[in-house]
Amino acid sequence: MMLKHKVVRGLISLGVITFTSTFFVYELMNSYRSMNAYMSYIVEKAESSLLQDKYQNQSIASFLTRRFNTPVQPLTSYQQQQICAQLEYDNQVKGINLIHQHSLLLSGTFQTLASDCQGWPQDIPQLTAFDKASLLDDADSIHKENTTSKDRRITYYVDLQNKYIYASTFINTESFTLSPNDFLKYGRLNVDTTVLNGFMSSSKAVPKIYHDTFRNKNVMSIMSPVYVAGKLKGIVVSDYSLSNLQDIFYPYDRPLVSRNLDITIKDTHSLREINVLSSKKSIFNYVTHKHEFSHGLQVRLSLDVLYFLLSSWKIILFYFLFTAALLQLVRLHFRHYHNVSRDNISDTMTGLYNRKILTDALESRLQRAVAANTPVTFIAMDCDKLKYINDTWGHEEGDRAIITLAHGINNSIRGSDYPVRLGGDEFMLILLNFPLADTPKLIQRIEQNIKELDDSGRIHFSWGSAAMKPTDTLQDMYKAADLELYINKKKKSSERPV
Repeated sequence: MMLKHKVVRGLISLGVITFTSTFFVYELMNSYRSMNAYMSYIVEKAESSLLQDKYQNQSIASFLTRRFNTPVQPLTSYQQQQICAQLEYDNQVKGINLIHQHSLLLSGTFQTLASDCQGWPQDIPQLTAFDKASLLDDADSIHKENTTSKDRRITYYVDLQNKYIYASTFINTESFTLSPNDFLKYGRLNVDTTVLNGFMSSSKAVPKIYHDTFRNKNVMSIMSPVYVAGKLKGIVVSDYSLSNLQDIFYPYDRPLVSRNLDITIKDTHSLREINVLSSKKSIFNYVTHKHEFSHGLQVRLSLDVLYFLLSSWKIILFYFLFTAALLQLVRLHFRHYHNVSRDNISDTMTGLYNRKILTDALESRLQRAVAANTPVTFIAMDCDKLKYINDTWGHEEGDRAIITLAHGINNSIRGSDYPVRLGGDEFMLILLNFPLADTPKLIQRIEQNIKELDDSGRIHFSWGSAAMKPTDTLQDMYKAADLELYINKKKKSSERPV
């Protein structure tokens, strides 16, 4: 196939790939836009859920603030003694409902760091308000949409004045033990500066991510302040476990998405992160969505390209099959074109070129080569005693002699040369970049190839050669080489014994 035909075929094939790839890219972009919108839906749903949780947390804190600021009759010494009498001790931990939930005072677990029974007993009646508010919060949480986790969000009150923690639900000391670190962690959260200043300037709930030293992992919390007489007394904290966050962000309606989705929540102030969801396998992200929540929380969702491959495998398969089919059609078309073109200038019997190859274009090409000092040699050949072979052994044997001579020629020359069957048993070889002095060596190769192809020893040929000059035409070279052939044939006849 000529170079220009290869270039045209390559351009058409490239066009086919571009055409089919356009539809594939269009489908990919549609999927990208669709999944980007779905990521926004997940974030909006999660933000709505967190907003409701913040409202509930703030409502509990407001309710508890009102109770602490409502004037009440101080506990009598007897009442305080009765409260202190219910204190339990477990491995140096002091509190109420530490091991079993048996106290009539409180339904949840109370732990304190106070060395004596002073200060905190006055808060016990107000903590019942925390129980009531938390019960309402739990009831709302149970009825939340898409909540499947059994591990509900834990809400507790941290009193910074009297150094105690109270959770409205029972927490065994094997699961949690209060220590000074539990108050220090609020120091790590900059409660004394950033958070507390935020509390003092606004009563809104503040979401934060802190490192839980007990569980040794990052935990997201919503914190709302509790004030007494204008001063910060404590904080209502709602901790989110990993399962809580998965309930908020998990795409239950699309299981295939959840298997290829990464969700990370980041606290932009502390730079702590929580990996809510991780993809089972990862190639590279093709949809990434970021959203800034209020108070410095950022959520990042990344969908792996594996989702697109799995969800659109039929489209991908059709794309490859359709593209391959079109490329095959292009290949078959050019092969057919090449075969037709070759048949048009090829001799049917021998497979060599026929007279149609001797065009003005070839003549100009040869003349330019000679003008550039590239030697071009013409060799005229014919089969000896073809009439005798036909008359003696038949025309089939004569045809076999012509075909054998053609194969001997074709097996001896280069791919850049032009072997031409002029007609009958007449042949013309056009050899580019071939000195005339090398002609005898080529003739010997042809004779040797004929001997290997013919075991009868009947097939011989005569030849004549001529070197082309810049002004020579194809007709001039044919006559010059044919004249040499006639001279050699006449010489060969005179040398035969009578």
